[in-house]
Amino acid sequence: MLSRRAFHFLTPALLLAALVAGGCGKPPYDTPVKAESVEQLNVSISFLARQLGAAETQEIHACLDEIRLSLMQLQGAGGPAAINRALCQNVNGLPLKSIVALGYELRIDRLEQEKAALVEDLAYKEKLRTSPGDTASATTLANLKIVGREQLEKINDRIEQSKKRLEAFRQQHNLGGHPAAKPIPDKSNA
Repeated sequence: MLSRRAFHFLTPALLLAALVAGGCGKPPYDTPVKAESVEQLNVSISFLARQLGAAETQEIHACLDEIRLSLMQLQGAGGPAAINRALCQNVNGLPLKSIVALGYELRIDRLEQEKAALVEDLAYKEKLRTSPGDTASATTLANLKIVGREQLEKINDRIEQSKKRLEAFRQQHNLGGHPAAKPIPDKSNA
């Protein structure tokens, strides 16, 4: 058992050691994420997230979800275990900032694809004609066009917001045009 005097001497030393061990490493966004398994990924992200605010933590999880979504689209019905393995393979060892940037790039790509499909759908609806006097069908078609244009506006806003956030994030964390991330295969090659 430690004497009171020894305890008072050791307490500042232990606090200093804890600060050195926990606070003097790399900044959270420069720290490589360990992800040899989904459990290790979760622990690594949780550790880094404790050093950040709630908004940053939410952003990290949203970017990881975006990477998962991209992998799900590539692998089809591979199941959650296969998707998590692929996620871990793609992010293991990457700095957190590269993972966030990759998530935003994939979100922008996905939204651009959704936009292209919506533009195609709107162009098709513009070609449609209703029978003369069929006011119910004309009203329905007009409403569908309005809804489509509103959806297009929302997607354009989301793309613009994501591009702005990605650019700001890149500048804030000294990332160039592309993060140093392992590329996720192009869907056209799958």
